[in-house]
Amino acid sequence: MQLDANKVTEIFFILDEFSKNFHKTTKKHSVGDGKRHRNKPNRLSDAEVMLILIMFHDGGYRCLKHYYANYICVHCKHLFPRQGQQMSAFDKAKEQIRSREVTAVRGIAEVVLLLQRR
Repeated sequence: MQLDANKVTEIFFILDEFSKNFHKTTKKHSVGDGKRHRNKPNRLSDAEVMLILIMFHDGGYRCLKHYYANYICVHCKHLFPRQGQQMSAFDKAKEQIRSREVTAVRGIAEVVLLLQRR
């Protein structure tokens, strides 16, 4: 059984509020080590990750990786808008191969045209 969009949104807001309060509390009570740490923002927020885990446990998948790749990335793009902004390394490699193939085909076509003109 999959959750409907309204229920997913409701759960997300609860998780988001929890996440904000949790980070505020841990930051207030944590002891720093005096070093500067990089806090690069993730593509998915903590609330979105928790929501995906809740949806995974509610769904019928046994493997989180397959659930994310085959259900979340395909059917739930509208629920996680920041998820698809960056291409994976595999997609980047495919794009590079395609652009090289197009360049090679254009080069071959130019050579054929030059040979036909002679």
